[in-house]
Amino acid sequence: MFSKLTLSAFCACAVLFAPQASAQANLTRTGGVLGNVLSYSLEGAPGKIYVLLPSPSQGPTPLSLIDPLDPRSMDVGIELLNRLVIGSFDGAGNATVNFPLPAAPALSGIPIYTQMMTVPGAPTIVDEISNRTDLVLGLPGDSHLALGELSVETAGYTSVVLDDGRVLLGGGGVVNGLGATVPSTSLRIYNPQTQGFEDLAASLTYPSITAAGTKLSDGRVLFCGGIGATDSVLSGASIFDPSTGLTTAAASMPVPRAQHTATLLADGRVFVTGGVKALNSADLLSALGDILGSSAIYDPVGNSWSAAASMPQPAIGHSATRLPSGRVLITGGLEIGSLFGVPIPSITARCLFFNPATGTMTSAPSLSGVRALHGQIGLSDGRVLVAGGAAGDVLTQSFFSVATCRVFNEATNSWTSVGDLPEVRTYPNLVEAGGMVHVLSGVGTIDLTTLSGSPVVGIASADLTSFAWTSSGTMVFARPLSAALAVDGGERIVVLGPGDNGTAVVDRTAEVFIP
Repeated sequence: MFSKLTLSAFCACAVLFAPQASAQANLTRTGGVLGNVLSYSLEGAPGKIYVLLPSPSQGPTPLSLIDPLDPRSMDVGIELLNRLVIGSFDGAGNATVNFPLPAAPALSGIPIYTQMMTVPGAPTIVDEISNRTDLVLGLPGDSHLALGELSVETAGYTSVVLDDGRVLLGGGGVVNGLGATVPSTSLRIYNPQTQGFEDLAASLTYPSITAAGTKLSDGRVLFCGGIGATDSVLSGASIFDPSTGLTTAAASMPVPRAQHTATLLADGRVFVTGGVKALNSADLLSALGDILGSSAIYDPVGNSWSAAASMPQPAIGHSATRLPSGRVLITGGLEIGSLFGVPIPSITARCLFFNPATGTMTSAPSLSGVRALHGQIGLSDGRVLVAGGAAGDVLTQSFFSVATCRVFNEATNSWTSVGDLPEVRTYPNLVEAGGMVHVLSGVGTIDLTTLSGSPVVGIASADLTSFAWTSSGTMVFARPLSAALAVDGGERIVVLGPGDNGTAVVDRTAEVFIP
């Protein structure tokens, strides 16, 4: 139970300070990497006393231990009473508590749950109880499973980082009671402050797997297209507003699309290009004819779509990034040419510029080396990094993953070859965090007919000057088809998508990497 010193402090607070106007107690965590500082920002009523309690367990701890009149509980244990902090909020209702952390490997993997309460209350000693923040201690290079997991087995959901730092997960394939995967309308939140998931009451206006997700300029999120029931390709669209927690139907795209790119333009519109309008694995020629070269633009103000300039050839497996000028750079992919009216597929090095100011699609400098299903990221300095991907001959169905990397500089309108990845990989996730770029997940071997291969579990990192890649960690589970997103201000990277947990049950976990 609470120590006599703690009980005395509570009683003293109750006696010395009169109750004040209540304000919502709130707790926010930053840091927590071993060898650095774990910092808490506290909010409450100005001048009010706070008690901050970290713990390696979730509790519950009944407050009746210190106040028989209080039926509530804290959501943390009391193993670290010697680390309990008592203080008062400043005149603006703010306070900060810092815990320096030693760079001790023995502490790696230990969870820390922290909660705050304010005193005095009336008639109880404790007034408000804050939210709880959770993390797992670790050293740079450590990977660990997130503390929470999805409520149901889900794969193929779309992940978008919201303005408040949380991650929105939309749709995906949910495993039903018969073991079949069905498209879902579910919306979920991954909260980096708790390393856990929350099911939202709102849902998408149409069920889909692998819809394209784009955060709009006003913080809302547009979902468009994807795969529906019986492998149908969809034209639907939904918009989720995190400020209200509500979802509304958006205007449908002019044609159904899956595996397309969706890029936010500088003026707030969304540029969509390529993808497929139907899935037909039984008829290869028909399937090739369903690949799209057309483009469209969504205007969130008018809730309308309009046609945009097409690519020279239909393409899938390409990538798109907005450049500092506002143009969109489109790279590589599997494109469909034609010979005497017969569609001829090939992996390409072609690159394009889409200019929203003029509405035109023009040629950009080509990559040195063909690739599709590659990683691509717009770096903080305005350059674009392309890494890995698949190459080979589609007609002979001879495919292989590559490790080569290229950097595009819009100022010089040129590509530069930089260091190769330590391992070949297709579907790599590229994340910039902590002044470095990191590559996670993907597959080392690739079969473009099944879009599958052997997963890569190694994590590599490089600085933004030399791009000399070094091995920086290993994932807990292989997650070949996943999304990796920087959270906690770049202090951590969360990897979302089912992992190989060695069982027949679809994995519900997420994984956290400390760069």
